[in-house]
Amino acid sequence: MHLRIQGFILLWITAGIITESSIAEQYADSAFEKADLSLRQFVEGVVATNPRIKAARMSLTSEQTMRDAEAQPIYNPDFDFDVESTDILHGTVGISQQFDWNGKRRARTQIADSNLLVAKAEFQVFRQGFVVDLLNALTGYQIGRTRYDLVQERLQLMNNLVTRAQSRFEAGDISQVELNLVELAAMNVRIRNAQVQVKQLQAQKDLQKLTPYTNMAQWPRLPDDIPELPKDIDQNLLLQQLPAVQIAKLRVETNDSLAELRRRERRPDPTVSLKGGQDDEEFLIGLSINIPLFVRNSYKYEVETALAERSESQLIADDVLHRTRVELENSTAQLRVLRSAWDDWQATSEESLSSPLDQLHRLWETGELHTTDYVVQLTETLEVRESALDLKELLWQAWFQWLLASGQIDVWIGVEL
Repeated sequence: MHLRIQGFILLWITAGIITESSIAEQYADSAFEKADLSLRQFVEGVVATNPRIKAARMSLTSEQTMRDAEAQPIYNPDFDFDVESTDILHGTVGISQQFDWNGKRRARTQIADSNLLVAKAEFQVFRQGFVVDLLNALTGYQIGRTRYDLVQERLQLMNNLVTRAQSRFEAGDISQVELNLVELAAMNVRIRNAQVQVKQLQAQKDLQKLTPYTNMAQWPRLPDDIPELPKDIDQNLLLQQLPAVQIAKLRVETNDSLAELRRRERRPDPTVSLKGGQDDEEFLIGLSINIPLFVRNSYKYEVETALAERSESQLIADDVLHRTRVELENSTAQLRVLRSAWDDWQATSEESLSSPLDQLHRLWETGELHTTDYVVQLTETLEVRESALDLKELLWQAWFQWLLASGQIDVWIGVEL
């Protein structure tokens, strides 16, 4: 009776997890738009062909097979044949069967069912982490391309400035110290150019590792609009449907079932034997029942061990829920901070950055602006653009991290991966 109640509890929790997941997905689905179509198709294609993902899917097969194995009968019958010929003919044929009198098979099956659900949830955790790694790698590569183009533009501008400064130095308009300052600023940009190229190569390598069956021409560009954090998100609802939280819950239930199995293993299963034979001209038939006596070892410590493991898993489940809550709250806070800074940057138009550059150049050419002040202000203006790209990359990464922390990466991608 206790086992059936235990199974009902597991079924109820599993159904609750699925219901919570469905509700959360429907809720989040209405909260923000899905990813760009080209990005969704790219992620779907990579997930379908990546060897690591395919290997992880195959591992689920072994769990399914194990579940089927645990559902099989525990005991097989024994067949016995004995014949002896002396002065008289003596022979017996018998069959014996040990019976699962205490529901051990059902308990083992229940544990295997729970383990299979855990394996599926663990695969989901792995797959979602892979998708976020893929999106972060794509972001690093695409932002790196834009950063490289910007540095090339900056390098060209500084090279032109060096050429102009040398002409003005020869004309006696600026000093040697001022010329050296311009040349140092240009050298700094050249160094920055090398750093950007190396970083871009690293980003390309990271993305190539995750996409063995795609080429660079198939890598999509990131959308221009970065998604905004959904409003009125129910964090408790999101937390309950997270795969990591589901895994922790299921492991508690698995250990509950294991403790019940250990209790049932303390109860002996009888063996019934039926024999028939011939002793000379006399036919014999016999029936025997064998019941083990758990006297010297009552197996109580196995039960205590299982109960201790159950308590341990409950503490771990509580900790997992706490950690995932902190992770979600922190990722939400980071995303809001970065989004606010990005909105401020968006309010600054390209024209507002281009105008100071032209104005600074005119002031310097006419001698109204000292060369030192010109180089400093020019450098700061150009670096703002690079800082904006860094901010954009951080914002995309924060968005992906929030999707992972909230369990909404599949919803945003908009495909069943």
